[in-house]
Amino acid sequence: MRFQTSLALAFSTILAATTFAQPVDEAAKLVTATAAPARFADHKPKFSFATETIDFKAGDKKSIDFIMIKDGDKYVAALHPGMNQLDMITFNPTKTVEKPPFKDYYAWGTLLGVRITTAAWYPEMWASGKVSRDITVGDNGATLRLKTTQTWTGERNGDSTFDMTLRCDPVLGYVWDITTDLAIDKPFTNPKGEFLTPEFFNWQVRVTKMGRRNNQPWPESWDHERTVFHRSDDKLVGFFMNPEANDRGPFKRTDVKEGGYVAKLPGPEGWGVALAHLEKGASAARNNTCNMWADSHNYLKLPKSPDADGKYRIAGKWRFQALPPETVKFNLDNAQWDRMGVK
Repeated sequence: MRFQTSLALAFSTILAATTFAQPVDEAAKLVTATAAPARFADHKPKFSFATETIDFKAGDKKSIDFIMIKDGDKYVAALHPGMNQLDMITFNPTKTVEKPPFKDYYAWGTLLGVRITTAAWYPEMWASGKVSRDITVGDNGATLRLKTTQTWTGERNGDSTFDMTLRCDPVLGYVWDITTDLAIDKPFTNPKGEFLTPEFFNWQVRVTKMGRRNNQPWPESWDHERTVFHRSDDKLVGFFMNPEANDRGPFKRTDVKEGGYVAKLPGPEGWGVALAHLEKGASAARNNTCNMWADSHNYLKLPKSPDADGKYRIAGKWRFQALPPETVKFNLDNAQWDRMGVK
């Protein structure tokens, strides 16, 4: 297969010239194999955060308190505490902004950049439990840690923790290193008695080119027209995002390879964005891309048996990152594409 052959050749060339510890996940391997340069090697971040009230002209809420994350005196991201979602304005340290680009109202159609959830989604439990949040800055501003914990009591008892650390990578720019865990004593089931699968991340780019077909009013935001993922059979596959292809095509609810990734591309200046699945224990990971908003649902399956304390527990490690243009090009050239009639 062309993907496997090309990647093998890329690795053999690099390994012949250098000695290094081989990355353990596919996204990191590809970034290395495609020789993406260290564009941000000289950048020294100085992260900080503060709550800011943003006033809107329209929408259900005219004023919303966001936790704004800065690098120096410019904005990097906005956290919506009530929705448990983080909106990355940019992954590029040279593209931070003096003023957050909010529209007249805030919703999934008016995102600042790339949105990702910071708490688990599980039936009837999303935002229904007690939520605590802790944000700290470390290493004299070089890192920022966001830790969100949910606890549930009553008919079902359990907890979930998302531990996310922001840093600056010399090749990738801003990166979130993430560990997650969820434990529950009574998993939800479908009519067949099978456990329902917790959704650990739901993430979405600002507006895809699918927006042209949905009459989105901000054409400057049309980007990231394709979804790509490293499937469990070790194939790189993807599709053009449109209402027909996303979760109705042959890639519906696809199992992602352990150590694989899901990516949206190409974006501005050839960059992409990816969620790398670094580790998920013995449970399979799935991706499902919505045909309405083109948001990716990333799941981990619960184990069949509980731990000694009677709770079903699943943990994972992830990396939320940009993909450099060199790596994006490799994806575009080597993925198995399903166009679903859209050119």
